[in-house]
Amino acid sequence: MKTATYKVQVEVYAEVEAAVAAVVNDFGRLDVMIANAGIPSKAGGLDSTIEDWDRVRAIDFDGAYYCARAAGLVFKAQGHGNCIFTASMSGHAANVPQEQAGYNACKAGVVSPNKSVLGYSANKLSLQIHLSKSLAVEWAKWGGRVNSVSPGYIDTAISGDCPIEMKEAWFNLTPLRRDADPRELRGVYLYLASDASSYTTGADFIVDGGYTAR
Repeated sequence: MKTATYKVQVEVYAEVEAAVAAVVNDFGRLDVMIANAGIPSKAGGLDSTIEDWDRVRAIDFDGAYYCARAAGLVFKAQGHGNCIFTASMSGHAANVPQEQAGYNACKAGVVSPNKSVLGYSANKLSLQIHLSKSLAVEWAKWGGRVNSVSPGYIDTAISGDCPIEMKEAWFNLTPLRRDADPRELRGVYLYLASDASSYTTGADFIVDGGYTAR
């Protein structure tokens, strides 16, 4: 089996576009794009810096769109293709006890007119989730599919430096009382990347140990 790696800064569209072109050149086609890059914010909305806000948004949201766009242009020319966004349960709930408004803002929805505080209420849809749904509708006419996965707390480097007290608070709010091994996400990505999900598009799959089910 042939494999290759490509180093890309996803927040730079030209690099994403060049990497996608390299894949097509090396393999002859592109079948699946998983927009997976992401970084956390480490402070609340008033405590983080503007630079932190810009960096989290550039990687977590702009980068996801850039990957979808660059791949989508190839998919459309081929007449088929499959994009999977890695969103987050943070697009469905505000996490506690940590404050991470920048990260949540990239995953959580913007406001919509309603009868709530200041005339607005929070739309719980993740920006990535809603982008996924919107692209799914747009791409369906030429054979493209788009879905998203919303993981909960996963044992990765992103949360590796979090204090144990914070993790214990997470586990107390998670019905399965633990975080996930990254390998526990394999099934949903394999399903979405394969022909087993040929009638699945515009869907979001929450894999969070029950956190958002409470």
